[in-house]
Amino acid sequence: MDVTSKLVGVAASEGVAVGPVFVHSPGELKPERETIPEGTADVEIEHSRDQSRPWFRSFRRRRRRCARLETTTKRLSLMRTSS
Repeated sequence: MDVTSKLVGVAASEGVAVGPVFVHSPGELKPERETIPEGTADVEIEHSRDQSRPWFRSFRRRRRRCARLETTTKRLSLMRTSS
């Protein structure tokens, strides 16, 4: 029998795995240092901003979704306690 047929709620949600835990520990991270030519700092900063914008947009979307979910959860909780 499939183990997921016994699961309900978050444990049965898409993207949730049931199994042994794996702890990924890559060790100490050491950033690479690079000297950029004089006068190109502004270009490098703008490039860095361009590269990070999609991540920040995605993060803000997820944060808004979490806030809406939290609000909905609180409302449902209040509705249950008031009835």
